[in-house]
Amino acid sequence: MTLASSLVDYFMDREHGSKRNQVPAKWRQHRTLFSVYPWSSFMFSLVGLNLYLLLEQYPERQLYTAEKYIEVPFFIWQGIASFLCDYVDLGVPSWSHPADRISATGFTIFQVIKFLVVLPTGAWPLRAVLVFPPGLAFGLFAFRKSWSAVDRHDAQAFFFWHAVWHFAFPVPAMLWHWLYFTS
Repeated sequence: MTLASSLVDYFMDREHGSKRNQVPAKWRQHRTLFSVYPWSSFMFSLVGLNLYLLLEQYPERQLYTAEKYIEVPFFIWQGIASFLCDYVDLGVPSWSHPADRISATGFTIFQVIKFLVVLPTGAWPLRAVLVFPPGLAFGLFAFRKSWSAVDRHDAQAFFFWHAVWHFAFPVPAMLWHWLYFTS
C-alpha cells in the first residue's frame, strides 16, 4: 500500500478511530451530556467566536484580509464537526468521522503554517509567540493519550484525554489571539 493510498484510506475511513484502532460502540453507554466531554468539542467554536469579537474590536490587527471569513467559520465548524464525531456518532461508522479528521488535521496544519509564515514578520509579540508551541505540543500529547486509551480499551481514559485535547489547543489559541490583539 502506498503512502497516498494509506492517507486516503485513513482520512476517508467512516469508523471512529481507524480500522485498526476503533472506538468501540459499547462506549456509547458511558457517554452523557452532563459531563465535560461532549461540550469540550465546542471549545473550537468558542475560539472562533473569540476571534470574531477581537477582529470586530481591532480590525486593524487582522493578519490577512479574509481572516474573519476563513478562520472564524472554520473554528466554529470544527466545534460542530467534533461534537458530531465524538459524541453523536461515538463508536459507530459515520461520515462525521472523516469530516472531523480531515478538518481537524487540515486546520491544525494551517495554523502551524500560519505561525511559521507570520513568525519572521515580527507581527506577534514574543509573549504571544511563546504560547503556540507548548499549546500545540500539549494538544498533540493529549490527543495521542486519548488514542492510547483506545488501544488499552480504557473508555474513561479516552473520554478524559480526548476532552483534554479539546481544551489543550483552543485555550492557548484564545490566549494567543488575546495577547496579539491587545498588545
